[in-house]
Amino acid sequence: MPYGNEPNNYPTSAQGPTRPKGWSARDFADWWLNGTRGINKQIQKHCPELADFGFMAPSYDDRVSDLNATQAWGYGLDKYDSVKWYSVHKLSRVAAALGDLITSSVSVSPIPMLFDQEAAYAIFERGNLKRLMVINMHGYNMTKDGAGTEPLPNPPGRMSRGFSFAARNLARDVSIREQRLMTNGSDAITGVTFDEWSYNWELDNGKPVRLDNVTTGETFRSKQ
Repeated sequence: MPYGNEPNNYPTSAQGPTRPKGWSARDFADWWLNGTRGINKQIQKHCPELADFGFMAPSYDDRVSDLNATQAWGYGLDKYDSVKWYSVHKLSRVAAALGDLITSSVSVSPIPMLFDQEAAYAIFERGNLKRLMVINMHGYNMTKDGAGTEPLPNPPGRMSRGFSFAARNLARDVSIREQRLMTNGSDAITGVTFDEWSYNWELDNGKPVRLDNVTTGETFRSKQ
């Protein structure tokens, strides 16, 4: 299990820093060790059968260079041998849609939508529309209490939503490739795929695995 989510963002988060600006790799290591010691103590007391479980660390956001991971290890992050997996978060699905925002001279423009649970972005390269990303955040649960573990015996029908956009200077009958981020429901903790690729831990320790039972290669054609 991880302890903390992207702690290298804590001092600089755009949503509001939760640590002082000078919070260092040593401070992070001390904080992590103190917290995980407490968790281990409670597990040994109340769940001794789980005493051999381990942590993922450092659970960094790989876009941020603050709190150098090598320094954190040097300050004893794993001195109790409780780290079983090295963990770093990569925003691969968003990156796949946006492309390289640095080297391709890309601009991103938000598109107004009808509902707060929907978002869309147009991605331009050198002034030309290159990609369109649509995010459907309408909730749909398939498991009891939305816990992601016990399936509902009779889940409600899932609503299908369609989207259409007007693009200037786009010719008629142009073939457009579609890539989908898919899962059974908002409460899914497994079975998430992007364009046929799965990053489930149980398949190959979080490495990308191409599945043969998921739709890929979808295209549609533009209309005027």
